Amino acid sequence: MVLIPSALLALLSSTALALPQPTTDSKPALCLSDSEANSISKSWLAIWDTGYLTKKSQLKNLVTKDVLSFDGTYGPPTVGLDALYAAATYVDPLVTNVLQYPETAIHNCDTISVRWGYSAVSTSNAPNVPAGTPIFLEGIEILQVELSSRLIFNATSSADWVLLATQLGETVNL
Repeated sequence: MVLIPSALLALLSSTALALPQPTTDSKPALCLSDSEANSISKSWLAIWDTGYLTKKSQLKNLVTKDVLSFDGTYGPPTVGLDALYAAATYVDPLVTNVLQYPETAIHNCDTISVRWGYSAVSTSNAPNVPAGTPIFLEGIEILQVELSSRLIFNATSSADWVLLATQLGETVNL
């Protein structure tokens, strides 16, 4: 039998405790759950609703500070929190009561694809369309999420904006 003096035993014990321990930071971030993907897609679509966003700080729990938002209909990508806030709070004079909502969403580990609906009501500013006319269209959003923070860093949108324009009495030359 080997006898280890108590001082040596104490030293060995304290050394073992001092070794680097795995931290939660060293674990890969878990993939999005169904409920997280649904919550993120609902929150993203809500920022486009009439009157939803009232301050930029509302975006800080949804998107990264350098978020990219692509929608070819409206020109170059929106880059960063300030630009996204400006885009999402723009008030279109032709419609009011805008509501965007998810119809269905699917996701993999860090990407959400959501089919959404858009409903609104025309204002008196819409040419050749009576105020109060219901407006509807659909689109698709692809949201890429940073898993460590659960924030959107990239959003790509495609929708039938030509249908929106024609519902508002605009002539669209294709």
